[in-house]
Amino acid sequence: MRHKTEWALLGGLVALRLGMLIFMLGRLPDEPSGHWLANDAVRYMAIAATPGAPYLDHEVEVPPVELFLLEILPSGSSAGMAEAVGWTQIACDIVIVVALSLGWDRRAGIAYLLVSMPLVPFVYFRLDLLSVALAVSGMALIARRASVTGGAILGVAVMAKLWPVVLAPALFAKRSWSALIAWTAVTVAAMVAWIGWTGAEGPRQVTSFRGASGWQIESGVGAILLRFSRLPIVWEGDANRVGTAAWPTRVGLGLLLLAGLAVLAFLGRRRTADSTGVVGLAGVALLLLLAPIMSWQYLIWLTPWAALAWIEGDREATWVALACVALTTPLVYLGVELTERQVAATTILLGRNLALISLVVVCFVTLAGRSRISGDWETDRDESQPTGV
Repeated sequence: MRHKTEWALLGGLVALRLGMLIFMLGRLPDEPSGHWLANDAVRYMAIAATPGAPYLDHEVEVPPVELFLLEILPSGSSAGMAEAVGWTQIACDIVIVVALSLGWDRRAGIAYLLVSMPLVPFVYFRLDLLSVALAVSGMALIARRASVTGGAILGVAVMAKLWPVVLAPALFAKRSWSALIAWTAVTVAAMVAWIGWTGAEGPRQVTSFRGASGWQIESGVGAILLRFSRLPIVWEGDANRVGTAAWPTRVGLGLLLLAGLAVLAFLGRRRTADSTGVVGLAGVALLLLLAPIMSWQYLIWLTPWAALAWIEGDREATWVALACVALTTPLVYLGVELTERQVAATTILLGRNLALISLVVVCFVTLAGRSRISGDWETDRDESQPTGV
């Protein structure tokens, strides 16, 4: 009876999301250029329709896997592109639900659908769910002992969006060496092929968002500069930015991120229970806070790991992650107010970023407080079976 109830709830929540997408598509104008809901479709259309070689003849800020998706979508109009993106992203959303439900537990799929709900009104018109679907699918296969296949899919996820690299500590924590080797092999081979095709231009354009130099106003540093400085706001790399993210500062923050990921791997290895959710949450939150750009749709990266944290018993982390997501939703509607530095808008933004800091702290404290004194995780061969499928 419980299983039927869980499947019914999963189906109902997915149907609700489908209905929301259909409603939003019906509200799009025939030409949504400048429309807040689908203005990225114009940029996607330009990437797909511009003649010449991407990265070489015109600059592109998306990695190769996302670029491939854009190349095969209809690009005759921004309206057609927006609709196509919407349908592909809800398909990715369903893949995430299936991967969580079969890789771990149906409760994880339900938790994901609930935690991510505040982002649904706008996340389907961005490409972020593609990388999330690949990352969760890879981790789910690893949880099901298909380590090599899962690791390879994680490599593809990195080439769709670079953020899944922060999931590496979760594999170190469980000594999933075959997954790590497959992940590294696929990622290195793809990077070599990419650089062989574009030279350094491809990675440079993606990592710098086509050479942007400022702090995006939602980022950890940018939000502070927005609220407490009088530095001008400039439109650069399709985002409002403030100040200059100098290379020494970027390198310092990158080293801080690497140090944090190393600590996560160490703490995760000492823990007596699975820690995929809380380690993933901490890694993604650290990246969001330390990167020079953070946009509201990036919060979707947190949500599947928040769902896993819930079923793994780390529910404090899930609640804080939900607060981060919920505080992000009003920011979508406060773009003008943020650029005008209105106190209410900047306060919500700082509150969201403080919630992200709290999430990192909660995750680290949780891992440190529930580590075992001695012993290590077992290797791939002896990993525990996921439960409740």
